[in-house]
Amino acid sequence: MSMSQARQATQSLGRSETAWNLAPAGLRWAADAAHKLVLPGRQRMASALASLRGTSASPIVSDATPEPCVGSGEVFDTPSQRPIIFIHIPKTAGTAFSHYLKENCGNSEKVVEAFYGDYSIYDGVEDAPVILGHTIYREMAARFPAGSFVTWLRHPVDRVISQYKSWHNPRNLHAHWKDHAGGRDFQHIYFTQNASFDEFAMSEDLRLLSNIVNAQTGILSSLGSGHSRRQILESAKENLERRFKFFGIVERFGESMKLFQNTFEWRAEFKDDDATANRCVKHEIRPSEQAIARIMQRNDLDLELHEFACELFERRLGRVRTIAA
Repeated sequence: MSMSQARQATQSLGRSETAWNLAPAGLRWAADAAHKLVLPGRQRMASALASLRGTSASPIVSDATPEPCVGSGEVFDTPSQRPIIFIHIPKTAGTAFSHYLKENCGNSEKVVEAFYGDYSIYDGVEDAPVILGHTIYREMAARFPAGSFVTWLRHPVDRVISQYKSWHNPRNLHAHWKDHAGGRDFQHIYFTQNASFDEFAMSEDLRLLSNIVNAQTGILSSLGSGHSRRQILESAKENLERRFKFFGIVERFGESMKLFQNTFEWRAEFKDDDATANRCVKHEIRPSEQAIARIMQRNDLDLELHEFACELFERRLGRVRTIAA
């Protein structure tokens, strides 16, 4: 979908819902560890956000922008390619890629992986070849300024559909999750298990929205609450271009893996069985035009980020092809 299509879908829903705001620091997705860009379309949503601003505790994630670890443009001046820091955005083929990293990094026993934003596990880490988890860039850049950052992006509509499929399947809310959840509220997941896709897409539940609205932009930006939506988006773009040694595009998975292997000089091929990890149960979803339009409207920043990422990806891939020729 092009940006012009996204804008047309936004306009079709009415101009009154285009002047949306950012969520406060107290609103985070399931891990309570990432600022999210939630776009309220009702006055009661705005009131709820105002309430959160007044009651939220000190943010887990700092809004401070970490010092760049690269030079201008795409000149990476980190002292080493290790450790690889994988920022795992949910529902972007990250589980399969994590398996690949752990199996081929040379010392899987030293890989450090957090469970949904448990940043304390990274304290004192010095010699891990790979560090991964559902984390956000600005927090990990502050902890590992010399790391080689990698991530994956996905078209926002496809990512939201995949998130629905995952939560809609009761088997995915298994005992392991509950045991490590730390008392977190799963009502948004229970709701999704019984909801149609349209009900899911139209929901105004704050915790649900924090997972499906401009999540990729929020995770990859160096800026949090207190900055404009445009500033947060531009920061995410800059990070992709200057600070991520590699990023993949899910829609171009095979080419992305080749680019990763070329970038880090890994010879191990991706195995097809890795791609089945954490794959959602296949069932047909027929979203309405209104649901798709709402997803696009709520993910205006992610749509622009995805378009930017695809253009940047093509340039990086082109350089590899030129060298190979």
